[in-house]
Amino acid sequence: MKKLFFAVLIMGAVFSAGVFGQQKYALIIGNAAYTNVTPLRNPVNDAVDMKEVLEGLGFQVELITNGTYGQMEDAVVRLQRNLSGASGSYGMFFYAGHGVQSNGENYLVPVDAAINSEAQLKHKAVALQYVLDELQGAGNELNMVVLDACRDNPFSWARGGRRGLQVVGTQPAGSIIVYATGAGKTAADGEGRNGLFTGQLLRNLQTPGLSVRDMFDRTGADVQRVSNNQQTPAVYSQFFRTAYLNGSPQEAPQPVPEGLEWKVEHDAVTITKYRGTAAAVVIPASIEGKRVTAIGEYAFASCSSLSSVTIPNSVTSIGDYAFSGCSSLSSVTIPNNVTSIGLGAFEGCRRLSSVTIPNSVTSIGDAAFAGCNSLPPRTVAALASRFGAGVFGDDE
Repeated sequence: MKKLFFAVLIMGAVFSAGVFGQQKYALIIGNAAYTNVTPLRNPVNDAVDMKEVLEGLGFQVELITNGTYGQMEDAVVRLQRNLSGASGSYGMFFYAGHGVQSNGENYLVPVDAAINSEAQLKHKAVALQYVLDELQGAGNELNMVVLDACRDNPFSWARGGRRGLQVVGTQPAGSIIVYATGAGKTAADGEGRNGLFTGQLLRNLQTPGLSVRDMFDRTGADVQRVSNNQQTPAVYSQFFRTAYLNGSPQEAPQPVPEGLEWKVEHDAVTITKYRGTAAAVVIPASIEGKRVTAIGEYAFASCSSLSSVTIPNSVTSIGDYAFSGCSSLSSVTIPNNVTSIGLGAFEGCRRLSSVTIPNSVTSIGDAAFAGCNSLPPRTVAALASRFGAGVFGDDE
């Protein structure tokens, strides 16, 4: 019986979430085209750009632009369901748009809301506490709630009233809540494509090796600097572990290993050949300033000295026979952005005993693990049921 063992990929102190790797889900809402109050310039841009960045970090993202009350509430429920299906998952709720406070509650305003009095908020705007309660009910590892909604109350009945948002009264365990500015303050909508806060957050999300807390802290410092101390974000945390969204410090950019060859197409790098003799190879996430996105066909084939290889988060595909015949290869980590593994990719890796197959992988070619005789038996059924017995070179 051929054997396969799934070693869960751990990034620093990032946590496991089942056999096929950790999951990350995000709900992104950008409301700008308000019909009954002042429209805003940047929230839709903020939301679209946030979606692109988070998808690059392995998140499954739902994007809502100019959302109605029903669309926003329904999307929160879907986020909760996704997160509750994986106890070790990470969640992010990002909202850019109008937000107001009333009687100790914060509310996120749909674009079509006709709110004629403060009493109508609870029926026509989405309560932030509702979002937090849904996330708490998911029971997952970490939830990040990011609010670029700390603007002046846009309703005429609120003139001269409270500004911005306030600190929530009940914050779920395992959560980090981030406001674009402090309680009772207002945040700048931004002069360029993005809001002041979101523009800095987008940049720091893409910085490798930062923990989640360091990423938010750095964003706060950057906003203070850019605004000449006129805007200071606020971070409230009930999360007491360490998590990474863009690789741990150990996964930060690495030098190009000696003997590694590549080609550049459309500003993306494909690894084409390894001629070195190192036992452990760390493939860098970028070469010559361009992202490494693929391990090409036969790239490491027959490298008998190779015992372990680390593939960066930037890679999305592993080509046919990429590691075939690597007879000493004992472990490999496949990151969350990889979606396909080619024919015979690890064929003949007879010492392979540890491999990560994240949920992002949707296809594995025939005979991808044929001849991998050191793989334990207990997860063979899981892999075969997901991709078919052909991945071991067996008949279906």
